[in-house]
Amino acid sequence: MKKLVWLICVIGLSLNSCSNDEPLSFQDQLVADGEAIDNYLSTNSITAQTDASGLRYVITSIGTGRGLSRQTRT
Repeated sequence: MKKLVWLICVIGLSLNSCSNDEPLSFQDQLVADGEAIDNYLSTNSITAQTDASGLRYVITSIGTGRGLSRQTRT
């Protein structure tokens, strides 16, 4: 049984290492990830807000506590 598991692992690693796909540049990966996120949100009818950095977020309920200020320590 151990030999079978070892053989499967070796074959899996061998096949994975034969991939000819070049890794994407940072910018290309960022664009691809953004498109994937947009597609997910659209498919699932989720309305998200986007901040200046590009972070997407959804406010599901408004809190009732005191808001944060610059002096607030978190």
